[in-house]
Amino acid sequence: MSSIPHPQVSATNVVARLSVRATSVAVCLVAVALAAVVHLGDYETFLFLLGSLFVPLFAVALADHLTSPALISRPNQRSGPA
Repeated sequence: MSSIPHPQVSATNVVARLSVRATSVAVCLVAVALAAVVHLGDYETFLFLLGSLFVPLFAVALADHLTSPALISRPNQRSGPA
């Protein structure tokens, strides 16, 4: 089994009463219905929307990480394990 979490397993972790088999079938049916309804041009627009949201979010997270005080070395502190 791959290390990628599947939607049905995540759903069964949130709601313990759901069976993995029933949730798997439901996720499959929703995916097939979306594939039948959504056109490829609409999917491309959706991907651009996701990119416009997550690229700036990643940039802010990266800038926050690079400017965090833990990364800035101070002259009277040794770096490395004590």
